[in-house]
Formats: sequence, C-alpha cells, structure tokens
Amino acid sequence: MNLDKVAARLRPRSSWEAVDLGFLLAQKFFKPIAQGWLTCVLPVFVVATLVAATTDLFWLPLVFVWLLKPLYDRVPLLVLSRAFFGEVPGVKATAGMVFRSWRGRAALSDITWRRFSPFRGVTMPVRELENLGGAAASERLGVLLRRQVRGPAIGLTLVAMATEILFLGATLMLIQMVVPSSVQFDLGAKIDTIFSTSVDAPLLEVGAFALYFLVMSAIEIFYAAAGFGLYINRRVRLEGWDIEIVFKKLAARLRARARSIFETAAMALLVGLFGLATFGLPSTASAQTEHAQTEQAASTAPESPQQDEQVREVTPSQPPAGLDPQAEIEDILDNPEFGSTRTETTWQLRDELFEQDEDDDENPPDLSFLEQIIKALATTFQIVMWLVAGGLIVAAIVYFYKKTRPLATVEAPEKPLEGPQTELVASEAPAPKVTLPADLIDTAMARWRDGAHAESLSLLYRGTIEGLAKGYRIEIDPSLTAYECVEAVRGAGGPADYVAELARAWTSTVYADRPVSDERAQELFASWKVHFRRGA
Repeated sequence: MNLDKVAARLRPRSSWEAVDLGFLLAQKFFKPIAQGWLTCVLPVFVVATLVAATTDLFWLPLVFVWLLKPLYDRVPLLVLSRAFFGEVPGVKATAGMVFRSWRGRAALSDITWRRFSPFRGVTMPVRELENLGGAAASERLGVLLRRQVRGPAIGLTLVAMATEILFLGATLMLIQMVVPSSVQFDLGAKIDTIFSTSVDAPLLEVGAFALYFLVMSAIEIFYAAAGFGLYINRRVRLEGWDIEIVFKKLAARLRARARSIFETAAMALLVGLFGLATFGLPSTASAQTEHAQTEQAASTAPESPQQDEQVREVTPSQPPAGLDPQAEIEDILDNPEFGSTRTETTWQLRDELFEQDEDDDENPPDLSFLEQIIKALATTFQIVMWLVAGGLIVAAIVYFYKKTRPLATVEAPEKPLEGPQTELVASEAPAPKVTLPADLIDTAMARWRDGAHAESLSLLYRGTIEGLAKGYRIEIDPSLTAYECVEAVRGAGGPADYVAELARAWTSTVYADRPVSDERAQELFASWKVHFRRGA
C-alpha cells in the first residue's frame, strides 16, 4: 500500500462524499473493471442462460445468478483496491484474484446468511482486503460500522435495489412502447410465457437474462465502488492517512533542502580553496619587488620639513583644475544607490464620472423593455399575493364556521354511494323516538346474555344515534344506509370507526343471522362507554 501514489487526494470526507468518491473511482477505472467483469461474471450468466433455455426451470437459474451478487462485487472491489494505490491490474491478474477470492472462506458466508445484510458493501472489504474472519472481523467491523457509516450503507443498498428494479421496469416499458401498434405484442403474456413450465420459449428466456445482466452490471459495479469509497474514507479517518502523507512530503522537502544546503556549502568551500590557492599566497619575487619600491619612495621623499608641511596644507584646500565639486555631488546623487524617482497612479473620484457624454454615445440602447418586464412581474406578484390573501381569508372563515356551527343535519345524498346499501335502522329496531333506558349498556348486555342479540344491538344502535346527536352534534337521517352513515360521521369528525364496527356487527347479526362473538359484543359495549359516556 503506497500512499504516495493514491488516485485521489486523501482527506476526511462525509459519508455521502465518500460514496461520490467511489462513483468517481468506478468511472476512472471503468475499463479494467469492465474487462474483469466480462471475464469473470459473463460466463456465469451464459451457463445460467443455457440452463434456463434448455429446461423448464427458468426461475431457478434466475434466483441463482441473483444470489451470487456478492461474488460479482469482488471484481470491482479487487480492481479498485489495487488501482487506487497506483497499481492497475490486468485482465489475467484480475481473474486470478477473483477466482482465489471465490474459493475463500468469506465467499460462502456472503452468499448465504450474509447475503441479505444491508452493510455488505462496507463489510466485504474487511473480510476480503484485510483477510479477517471470526472474532477479529467482528471487532474490526465494530470499529468501522459506526453511526456515520451505517445509515449511508443502508441507504446505498436500498437505492441500488430500487434503481435496479426501476431500470428493469423502464426497459420493459420502453420495449412495449417501441413495438408498432400493428404488431400484436402483449408484454404481460410474454412474461407469463417465460415463467410458464408448460411453454418452451428459449429466445424470450435468453433475452430476459441478457436484459438482467446489462441492468445488474450497470448498477452493481457502482454499488461495490461506493462501498469501497465508504471503507477507504473510514480508514482515512481512523488511521490518519492524510496526516501521514503530509509528514512524508514535509520530510522529503526537508531532506531536499538539507541536500541543497550541503551542496551549496561544498561548492563555496571548493571555490574558496581554489581562490586562496590562486591569488591568496604572494610569491617571493613579488615580495622583493614590493620592498624595493618602498625603499625607492622613501629615498625620493622631500627632505625639508617646512616644504612637506606646506604641501600638506595647500593640497587639500585646492581642488584639481577643471573639477566642479557641485556637479560631482549631483552626479553621485543621481546614481540608483542614493535614490530614484517613480510615478504612482491613484484612483480619484471625478465629478463628471456619472454624467453622460452625448458626443461619445449618440445612439444609446433602448432599455424600455426592461421596464415593461419589471412592471409585468410586479403586477403578477401582486395578483398572486391577493389570491393567497383571499384564500387564507376563505380558509379562516371555513375553519371558524366548522368550529362554531350549530347542530349538523346529515341529508341523504342524491346519488347512491358505493358500498353496502344496508339500512342503518332496520324494521326490527324500534324507532329512534322511543325513550331509551337510563342504564342502556346494562340493559343491552342483559338482553345479549339472554340470547336476544338483535334487540341488544338495536338498543346499542339507538343509543349511538342519540349519542351522536347530543355528544357530537351530528344528526343522522333515518333514510341513510350504513355506509352513508359512516361517511357522514367521518366527515363531521365523529367516531366513524366505532360506527362502522357497529354497522358490520348489526348486518352480520340481523341480516346474515350470524351473531358476532361474545368477546366482540363486549368490546362494542365497552367502546360505547368510551365514546359517549352515558351512564349505564
């Protein structure tokens, strides 16, 4: 594992960024992945297709190739595990790694009890790349599968599964759409023919397997690559690969700088030694010549002290002929060492900056259309705001009307509604105007125990109608059917579920002569107390 040759910049990423990194890696190394995929996976599909075409068990090879998906995922996983670190494997190397992996101890578990794990995209690299198993693999997975990885791993699996189903359905719909209307083509009948054991349709079976292979290949390669991205990102966070790379680069930079300094110092030392050897040591003849010149100058010096003093006094005060001291000073000061002149440009606000120059722009552009567009947008926005305000006012009026409305009377609808048209109040039940007993529930329960089931439910029915009128301000028209009554109660905000349950019990007991069980009757009596709270 050479971190200096990684195919992407290593840094801690979010989980979904890691998924996107896996997709990018699959795109970058798609050619070696596709070559390995066709070499290792395509033969499996060919064998399954031949078995399906020559036998009547089409579903068995289909389930078989679906069950072996974790084995197919090893192809992009093993290719990316090498290519990510700068070693792109060839077809032969990829096939060798994949076949060895299929014979490994983790392959059997991945296609049996771990086949339905939603984390298989992340857990597979641990067992396959790190070659861990048993307690060591469980401990390693406990470190890798933290909260920030579990959610994206499950989401990745669900999205891949849904996308595969969507692609299959969309492809089948596309086939149905492109077939001319003059051709008798029933897609549903073709699918039934494929799964039928009594009809032999080898061409349809081959086409179905080819379609599934293409769709699964398009999804599964990116699914395995995204799982590898999550795995790599988790290891970067745990092991600090990005920090290690930074330290390696820093160490390499320091070594290069030290080597440069050493080379520069060695070169300077060599130059210094060469110069010293060439110019630094005076020869004996040069020394003798210099000594003779010194003695000659001493012999020709003025002998009179007064003359020597006069020379020293006159020479400094009298400049040489033709020398202008001021010009010499100015010439020296003009040198760059003593000063220089530069020009600086600064921004200043001019009064005429925003004034239009008619001479420069005789034909200014016509921008009146922008004004019209702005006015149209403003008018549209104003209309939308008024509509929204009016809708809010109407909604508020309806809301307060429903909260403060008087006793509601539910009328029978003009058109019959769908559903059972059983009358709510049967001829056997007394009219609602009859006075109900004060202990309604006790009386109804007593009649039920005596075997008068219809009379008991009739009392409960009439008590429900009265309870709806008094407790919920819902008045029921006797001409309504049971279904219409339930919908009316639901629309008015009443206990529609209880009324529906009571209507079903009444219909079963009175019209079908099949009384409900005692437990169900007791539940109806108890629920009546909860909804209407009439003393019993």
